[in-house]
Amino acid sequence: MSVREIEGYRVVMDYTSPRITSEIYECGLPLTFDQYNKCAFGCRYCFAAFISNGIDQSVVAAKHTDNARDESKYRNAVRSVNPETVKRYWTEMDSPRWRGTDKLIVNLIKKRTPLHWGGLCDPFDPFEEKFKVGYELLLFFRALDWPVVFSTKGRLMMKDPWASVLRDGNFRFQFSITTLDPVKGKLSDSGVSTPQGRLEAMRFVHEELHCPTVLRLRPIIPGFISPEECVSLMEQAHDAGASGVSTEFFCLEMRGLENRQRYEKMSEGAGFDLLEFYRKESKGQSGYLRLNRKLKEAYFLPMAEAARKMGMRFSVSDKHFKELGNVNGCCGVYWDDESDKQLRDGREPVFINKGTVTYALIHAREHGKVQWRDVEPTLDWTHVDVKTDSDLGGINSMPKYRLRSRDQTLYQVLRTYWNDPNHSKSPYQFTGGKVKPAGLDDTGDVIYEYVDEGWDEAFKAAHPLVTNENGRKKLRVMEDAD
Repeated sequence: MSVREIEGYRVVMDYTSPRITSEIYECGLPLTFDQYNKCAFGCRYCFAAFISNGIDQSVVAAKHTDNARDESKYRNAVRSVNPETVKRYWTEMDSPRWRGTDKLIVNLIKKRTPLHWGGLCDPFDPFEEKFKVGYELLLFFRALDWPVVFSTKGRLMMKDPWASVLRDGNFRFQFSITTLDPVKGKLSDSGVSTPQGRLEAMRFVHEELHCPTVLRLRPIIPGFISPEECVSLMEQAHDAGASGVSTEFFCLEMRGLENRQRYEKMSEGAGFDLLEFYRKESKGQSGYLRLNRKLKEAYFLPMAEAARKMGMRFSVSDKHFKELGNVNGCCGVYWDDESDKQLRDGREPVFINKGTVTYALIHAREHGKVQWRDVEPTLDWTHVDVKTDSDLGGINSMPKYRLRSRDQTLYQVLRTYWNDPNHSKSPYQFTGGKVKPAGLDDTGDVIYEYVDEGWDEAFKAAHPLVTNENGRKKLRVMEDAD
């Protein structure tokens, strides 16, 4: 077992990553990665905190003992990947060693899928400053000129040696900021710098490292930020160099005493009981609570309009209002034409998965309907056997679907979602009815029809999706001018 020891602290290098996100039915960048199994920031709203058994932020890693396993997963300590193991995915892509999910990972790498770094922990947190496992991999990806997207709240990228490796590299940064109020921020994500500190980091990355940046305005927590403040934050991020916005609302996990204790502290910042608010505004739901669509409309519509006025990419990762996105995918990191042409900076194009509910909604908004044949062309990488629920991190959490998927490829699983309107991950159910079943096509796949709402016609007329070359050039000029 590989172990890295620094100043009397050990990190056991037996953590497994990269992986395929369990949200592949909606994710354009499904290749996700973390160099550590835990995050030192400890944000109260973070979904990852609910599945990692908690962590004491004062502990960097387990102290040295005689038994390395005491410091591994068996005692819930901080673990890291082994950099040499990670590198093999890129250096030994054609090896017969790959099985199951690893084949999916290799398939995505062969298609030049950006590595989405920062799914369960922050790439630039205090663990990284101590152990530098990520830095070792940064050197590797920089040498390959591999496209990497970081999701972060940190400022470590402003320091050497990280800054020196990142400068002018094929890297893009998403900075998470959930409020402009530093006092409220301390009650939600107390372990990170102030909102202004993260905007400063964004500006540094844009101006000094010459890497594109995106505002990750998520999660939106009622009481922590208003619709007007969301637009103001977008404007400040745009001024700091952000060329895109990704957004979604906070989802409240009401199961578990530890979760409720977190929400009590967050409620101080909101000014009201968040748990009771979510219960009231998430009718018909239990366990994992998502706010209703109508409430979100007051936020997302002005944000989408502001993004279009500033020439920014806009993407919605939320269950509701994905159709407002002006690029495919929910991360707001790439322009659509960067998946079939060279990147705007002249580098090789990247692969963006369009076999998703997100892409289906945007396509339906443009064309009035969407069919399986519209979304499936980029799913060739999914033709790998799915054996059990554990292979894909919970994508088939219900026993009846797990049983059915044992002899199916991932492609077949996703097609099953599509053709079962009653399934929670179907376009109809997942979007809350924004598209509805409207018959079958000539191959027997369900056709979904776009459902107009009161705001649709006026919004589409004022802000048409950019689908022609002239429109793309116009947006490009606006982006470059910033």
